[in-house]
Amino acid sequence: MAEAASRVIGLLEYIEQVEKLNAKPAFSVPSEYFVAHQHELQGLPGLQLDLPDEADDVWLRLSRLQESAPPEPPEVLRPWLTPSKSPDKVPELRTEALIAQDGAEPAPCQLEDRPDIWPLFDDYVKGQWMPWATAERGRRKSIAQYNRLFALQRAMATEGAETPLELVWGVGFAVWKKDGQSSAVRHPLLTQACEVSLNEKTFELEIRPRDTDPKLEIDCYAEMEIPGVRQLEAHWKSALATGAHRVNPFEASTFEGVLKAAVGHLDPGGSYTPCASGDAEPAAPTAPAAPDERLRVNDSWVLFARKRSGDIFMEDIRRLKKSVADVPALPDVIRSFVERGDDTVRVQPAQPFRGLGSSEDAPGAFELYFPMPYNDEQVSIVQKLENNDGVVVQGPPGTGKTHTIANVICHYLARGKRVLVTAKGESPLAVLQDKLPERIRPLSVALLSNERDGMRQFEHSIQTIAANVAAFDPARALQAIAAAEARLDQLHARISHIDRTVAERAARHMKTRRFQGRDVTPEELARQVLAQAGEHQWFDDTPDMEAEQLPFGDADIDALRAARLTVAGDLACLGSPLPAPEQLPAWAELVRLHRDLVRARQIGDSVAAGAVLGLVGAGAEAQALADWLQARAATETKLKTVARPELAGLAQRLAGVQPGDPVLASFLTACGDIQALAAQRRQLRSKAVEVPPDAETHADYQAALARLVEGKGAFVLPFGKA
Repeated sequence: MAEAASRVIGLLEYIEQVEKLNAKPAFSVPSEYFVAHQHELQGLPGLQLDLPDEADDVWLRLSRLQESAPPEPPEVLRPWLTPSKSPDKVPELRTEALIAQDGAEPAPCQLEDRPDIWPLFDDYVKGQWMPWATAERGRRKSIAQYNRLFALQRAMATEGAETPLELVWGVGFAVWKKDGQSSAVRHPLLTQACEVSLNEKTFELEIRPRDTDPKLEIDCYAEMEIPGVRQLEAHWKSALATGAHRVNPFEASTFEGVLKAAVGHLDPGGSYTPCASGDAEPAAPTAPAAPDERLRVNDSWVLFARKRSGDIFMEDIRRLKKSVADVPALPDVIRSFVERGDDTVRVQPAQPFRGLGSSEDAPGAFELYFPMPYNDEQVSIVQKLENNDGVVVQGPPGTGKTHTIANVICHYLARGKRVLVTAKGESPLAVLQDKLPERIRPLSVALLSNERDGMRQFEHSIQTIAANVAAFDPARALQAIAAAEARLDQLHARISHIDRTVAERAARHMKTRRFQGRDVTPEELARQVLAQAGEHQWFDDTPDMEAEQLPFGDADIDALRAARLTVAGDLACLGSPLPAPEQLPAWAELVRLHRDLVRARQIGDSVAAGAVLGLVGAGAEAQALADWLQARAATETKLKTVARPELAGLAQRLAGVQPGDPVLASFLTACGDIQALAAQRRQLRSKAVEVPPDAETHADYQAALARLVEGKGAFVLPFGKA
């Protein structure tokens, strides 16, 4: 065991040394991602510094501003002015413009002929445009800084482990070009890791210090082999151990002692220059000075982004080394990294789980706690994890890896285990957390780069768990667990019963049969039945499926065929239902009906032969009269259902009218008009037109009607009209 621990520590030391060799000290502030000095940010519109917050301090808050348009010039000046949307470019006057005078058409006019334009232009530029430009320059700078900082915030939230970025706030900017050194120092001495977040409601960007210790940036001085680096590092560790609070760029007392000590240890001939001394007002921040042969440090700050520092990784390595040295026994998964592997490949038995399609549960079968649909591959992953320290699962995007991980997490949480999920970026973790079932989600906490969100999730999970624990009744929970286990056993037993039933029926249906002197499969028999379905649909008797042979032979089939030929004429009535004897008429009534039918057939034959003349009422005229009388009766019935009292008086008036009565002529004319309108209405209903309110007052509507009355088209130019 001691040998394995020694090998693990040696491996960690090797990783530590490789990381140190790969690390390159920073002499200058990196500018490829984001950098903003104090003199570039302080005083910008919409920017606030050092704000107290209910949870922690906000060092910087930047509002989302919009560009404002330049002021509108006077009406007289507009034709002559060449406007400019940029506050850095002054508007100009044109030498010629189109001017309309006294309602005439616009005509070219020369600037030299309008001496009144120059005073108006000077008043506009000095009185309106220049004040706007002065304010707008600061606003445009603020907008540019916001866009850069927002792009950084998006990159930090989406980038993976290949290009990890961190935002740091540097305090105590130092410049130095030491004799004999090729690189000049342009870097702050103290840095504090920060986080940038976007307020979803106000769209303000906020920068807060992270809950980590500040860092003393002295790697470049160690690279320069400055003698006082070790003493300065010891002073810094002592300050961290005894300090009452962390570094704050807006409180000089939190960092001034360290900066002065840095100058004394690194370059006794150097200088520390604060922006304000004593009770004097703080001087306006300026750009960092050019480096020279002496170390110069001031208390200005700079905000910049860089690739994530390897100090966290190195600290993890040191903690791991200490843990390996202190632990009495290494876990098997750690020990397997340094022990010689087995050269024999052994097949490990797969861990069985209940309810996976087997009729009987194997001994020692586990429960599978997958809350979402799963397949054999997901079950295989869990089976391999039961007997191995790790499993590698690969798949292109869209193959269900997130779904699989969510199922695996829920399975091990249900078994009382802890699960750690890591990813290259934050987006996959957020998607995975949303994939978890609603009741499982409070048990998950996402440790993201935004510490406030992580703490908020952690507090929500703790509160949810605490609320559940407060309402937890152990006795009732044990009863519920016992009932759930009993129900689960019943379901597994039912699944096993269904599996056995399916297997039995499958075996019976797949058994070969003896047919026409040979063994055939059920598939072949089914194919023959479908091919000859039309010839055998009359046979609706279900044969005995258990019998080896049919219960009839060829002789029975010959006898059945002969009987069918005998009753062939009566087979048409085979499916007709027969009435009950008590429902039939008496014999005397049947005899009378029979005689009437015979007599009617005889008369019909005589009429067809011409021996007897046909009845007059049987002609087309009688049929037409009958149809008219039937339609008239239907109309009278319909009129009776209409509650219109004037119809009754109209019916009485028309009952005794004579053919020459003017009322009858007017009534018939009105009926003809109504029929014509009804026919026109049926034709127009296929081309319905919606007329807006008050259309008859519109000039185009009246003009269209006038043209239609004249027999012309509705519109002269129908474009855009309807």
